[in-house]
Order: sequence, then structure tokens, then C-alpha cells
Amino acid sequence: MKIASVTLLLIALVAVIVIREHQFSNQLEAINFEIQQLHQSVAASNARLDKLQAPQENLSQAAATSATIAASPINPNLLNATIKSIVKNELKQLTASDKTTSEEAFQPKMDPEVAFASSQQVIVDAIATGVWTLEANAELLKYTDSLTREQKIELLGQYHVAVNRGELDISGVVGSPF
Repeated sequence: MKIASVTLLLIALVAVIVIREHQFSNQLEAINFEIQQLHQSVAASNARLDKLQAPQENLSQAAATSATIAASPINPNLLNATIKSIVKNELKQLTASDKTTSEEAFQPKMDPEVAFASSQQVIVDAIATGVWTLEANAELLKYTDSLTREQKIELLGQYHVAVNRGELDISGVVGSPF
């Protein structure tokens, strides 16, 4: 009788260990998935950081000029001339890098209806997979400049309804899709 009780106790203990191992395995898979998502977010952040650091190199000239000014007594005329020079240099660099005219800058890049249909398809495809990815985010951003305000509001509504219904997991992406 005691051997049967001990045997049952051992079987129950083994069953608990197997169940716990399975639970830990599932948790480990979830953690690995989260780590992959974090790696993707870090890669995207690093790319954005690289883009942001490039303009800072242009500021080194302004920093050198500021250091010269800081080392000498403040002369209002010299200060005004230095500020004007810095602003002119920065404007020159901005206009050299921007080849569009002011009228072209305010024109949509594509037909708003085409952009709207493409944006809706990005959201529909994401809902079909159940996950909002960095790629879907980047794809949607291609079209946002061409959308009207009303179209953006409608798309945001579709996106948020899908998220609130649990049809779209956004845990792997930080920030708004627009």
C-alpha cells in the first residue's frame, strides 16, 4: 500500500515537472520573440540615430566659432556678424540639399486616392497577419505625405479599431504609424 502511494506521488511529481518544463519552454519562446522584436527596434533606432548624427557634423564649424567667441571679450558687432555667418552657412547647406521648389514641396507626391488605397491595403495585410511590423510602418509612411487630413483620420480609425479588437498586435513597434 505504501509503495503504491509513493509510486503515485512520484508519478504526480514527474507530471508536475513535465508541466513546469513545458510552461518554461513556452515562456522562453515568448522571451526569445520579444528579444527579436527588441533587436528590430534597436536596429531601426540605430538607423534613425545615424540619420540624426549626420547634421550634427555640420554643427562642428559653428561650435568652433562659438569657442572662439567664448575665449574673447563679447563684441556685439562680432557676435552679430558671426551669427549671420552661421545662419547663412546653414541656409546654404539646406538649400543645396533640397532641390525642390517651395511649390513642389507642398504638392502631394502621388494621387491622394491611390495613396489612400495603398495605405488601406497595408493595414488590411497587417490585420491578416495579426501583427503590425516595422516594415508595415515604413510602408505606410511612404504614403502619408500624399494623404488628406480626412484620409489620415479614417486610416488611423481603422488601425486603432483593429488594435482595440485584438486583431493587430503592436507590441513589437514603438510609436505611431503616422
